[in-house]
Amino acid sequence: VTISSSTKLIAHIDGEQYRLPDDSFKVTVVPKALGVITPAQGWLGIAD
Repeated sequence: VTISSSTKLIAHIDGEQYRLPDDSFKVTVVPKALGVITPAQGWLGIAD
């Protein structure tokens, strides 16, 4: 999957926050995880 976004993206991996690259990037996801990949909406104290 190639992801591209004009907004700052934060990933949560094992409870840790990671800032994703500003440009487009590729990720590999196991099929069972596809339902949990969602854009943040300012929850958990993270500002959009």
